[in-house]
Amino acid sequence: PASTEAIRRIGSTDPAAILFDAMEAFEEGDVKADESIRSIEDAKLQQAVQACVSAAAGSFSTTLQTKYLKAATYGMGFCANSDPTEFVETSKMVRVLNQVRNPLVGLPLTTEQYRRLTPASLLDRIIHRRLYILALAICQYLNVSKHKVLTHWACEFLSSPKASSMTDEELRDVIREKLLVCQDMSYTTVALQAFDHGKGRKRLATMLLDFEPEPVQQVRLLLHMGEREVALQKVVNSLNTNLLFMVLVDSLNALRAATPESREAFYQTVKASPEAAALLKRYLRYHMLHGRDREEQDRFQAFLKNKKDFLELGTLSVSKAYQKRTMDERIQELKVASVFFSQARDLSTQAKVTEEQIELLEVQQRLEAKFKTRCFVDMSVSETIFNLFALGHEGKDTSTRKELFQEADRIQKHFKVPDRRFWHVKVKALARSGQWKELKQFANQKKPPIGFAPFARACMEFGASEDEVAYYIERVQNLEDRCSLFMQVKRWNKAVECAQKLKDPEKLLHIRAVCKDPKVTQFIEQTLAQWSS
Repeated sequence: PASTEAIRRIGSTDPAAILFDAMEAFEEGDVKADESIRSIEDAKLQQAVQACVSAAAGSFSTTLQTKYLKAATYGMGFCANSDPTEFVETSKMVRVLNQVRNPLVGLPLTTEQYRRLTPASLLDRIIHRRLYILALAICQYLNVSKHKVLTHWACEFLSSPKASSMTDEELRDVIREKLLVCQDMSYTTVALQAFDHGKGRKRLATMLLDFEPEPVQQVRLLLHMGEREVALQKVVNSLNTNLLFMVLVDSLNALRAATPESREAFYQTVKASPEAAALLKRYLRYHMLHGRDREEQDRFQAFLKNKKDFLELGTLSVSKAYQKRTMDERIQELKVASVFFSQARDLSTQAKVTEEQIELLEVQQRLEAKFKTRCFVDMSVSETIFNLFALGHEGKDTSTRKELFQEADRIQKHFKVPDRRFWHVKVKALARSGQWKELKQFANQKKPPIGFAPFARACMEFGASEDEVAYYIERVQNLEDRCSLFMQVKRWNKAVECAQKLKDPEKLLHIRAVCKDPKVTQFIEQTLAQWSS
């Protein structure tokens, strides 16, 4: 190299040669050493230091390397702003090269070769020569990760004859002891080597994965090895929802060809974790409702039965019932839901409601057949009663109307509809269908439990005559309600009478503000004047 030539050339006056001679004179105790080094200008002195460092890197002789580096160190002591980075890096490189140039290693690399090869590639060559102690020493010296070295050693050790005579526990302990020197060590590659595509030690691989710090890698390899129950247990502890979902889906796919015992073991493992059970239930419910094959439904039902989740089983049957095309199939599926609900004490309300829905559908089916209409099925009890009364509109003969009303009364009694709700529904149905005569007869049967205000409002809403509306308003007991209703139909005199009886000046002022009749407003003013006096 040019730097070596500049230093070692006979009679050289290069600053690097002067620096090297000054260092030798200093070691010999010659006082001329100080004079020699101070004769070099500061800029040239830095170049001389770099030349000595370069000469050390290019030399294969450890003796010369030491001298060149000493000269560089001596020169840096006289440089004002010297940067030791290049010196330190070169020293490290020289030490590494000296180790690999050893005949026992057999890698006589030059500096340029080392730089082009990179330390990582050099470590690969040392590892493949199985010189693990040297590789670990270089990793520690260069502050490089030891993962690759330790992983390669562990994989080679598993393939050795010595390992074949050791138990799984002994191998695990030996490997664990060696790999403890490296923090966050990944055991995935070692476990995969132990598994050896199913031909090796599966149990050892599973034990090694207990030390794997990364849950994703740990679980993926467990799934690859078919250890789904172990994977599920690991992922539940990791609190990683995406990973849990991946394990559940993979396990479900594998269960298609599994034995009943395997399915039972899987479901028992899932039941032990509320998070896993909830996620699996949601996944299966979605695919059951949106899937086209019967298998999805069977898988979900099997899971729920194993979990004894009768609420979800009943709800599932109800959902399936309303996907059926015929009424008979729907009723049959609802009966299945009722059976599921009845198997749990705390689901008695759901069981009763489902049974009532079955009865209602049967009644609605009978009504549609009897009256040759399609306005009952899938209606609520109140809507069914409403439609029965509404069908008795003008044009229906008296006997048919009577039958419709009787059916409505029977439904009220059978399903225990409260009287107030029944009256509200009947009033609105008769008014909407324009059966004013029947509405008046109904109002006069007995004292309405809802009062007469709903009659008046229904008449106003569905276009009854003013006299018809007034008939019901007059019978409203509450004076404030009667006054407001009279104002709505613009019967101002009646509204004023109610306000006078209430002795409410604010009501009178409100009527005066909205009324356009001058006689009424004059009367209101006179009344207010009398009250104020």
